[in-house]
Amino acid sequence: MLNEWIELYNPTNHSINVSEWILIDNFSEDTIEGDLDHGNGTTIIPSKGYAIVADHGTRIYENYSISNETIKLYVDDLSIGNGLGNTKDKLILKNSTGTIIDAMEWGEDYPDVPGYPAALVDVNHSLSRYPDTDTNDSSMDFYDGVISTPGSRNTIIIYSHLDIDFYPAYISKIQNNSDYSIPFAIKTNMTNFSCLQDYQIKAYVIGNLSSTFPATQLWDGSDWQWAYFYLDITTDENGNWSDWLYLRFKGDYQEYKNNTMNNNAAYLIVKIKSDNISREGFAHKVVGLCAD
Repeated sequence: MLNEWIELYNPTNHSINVSEWILIDNFSEDTIEGDLDHGNGTTIIPSKGYAIVADHGTRIYENYSISNETIKLYVDDLSIGNGLGNTKDKLILKNSTGTIIDAMEWGEDYPDVPGYPAALVDVNHSLSRYPDTDTNDSSMDFYDGVISTPGSRNTIIIYSHLDIDFYPAYISKIQNNSDYSIPFAIKTNMTNFSCLQDYQIKAYVIGNLSSTFPATQLWDGSDWQWAYFYLDITTDENGNWSDWLYLRFKGDYQEYKNNTMNNNAAYLIVKIKSDNISREGFAHKVVGLCAD
């Protein structure tokens, strides 16, 4: 896979030997070994030190400037797992005795990884861990690393930010003999966007992060719209906007029937777009589902 890698960081006060440690993705597993092509073959990560795990044939060292102090490691074949998936995958790190040291997931909620999956990022971006953060929940621990920094501390750049400030911890499903659920409200927040700029915003719920269509409708102020409908909004003189949005489940939507109705949790999504941003802004939260 040539330009894929995993970064390991040793936060402890002692060195750790990762010889014979295992990396597992959703299809296969690999053994970690020392890299004699780009490093000195050691598998010992010093205290507060970084290591890069790549595949044989990697080109990462030609494409990035990586410190000589970074420990260079290989997996034992030509790919990490069966290749790191762009739409969904997981990584589990086990030591030589089989104890799980860490795990993460994106795009799908795997039963053997704690917490919820991280949001997907653009191709050629990295899923980067927030510095000094480990909650055992990928959705909270990882962010879109626009600028990759393999082998060194992750850099967080302040960009325009979209978030969901308030939302129900549990959303009621549709009651028997009803076509719709009880409406619920969320409060969204945009900061550091263009001042007095027109944007379009939508919110919806899906039961599976890979789903294309919503399970909910969105209130436009006078009527309920299919949730792929965008509302027109305008930021203030500081480039900010915040307001409440109202949603409800619709019983005959395929996403509700197939991926939401019988689940205990779902994903609440908010997206924005405009002519002056290159891609849609995105925020998501995990919410519980309950029978009212």
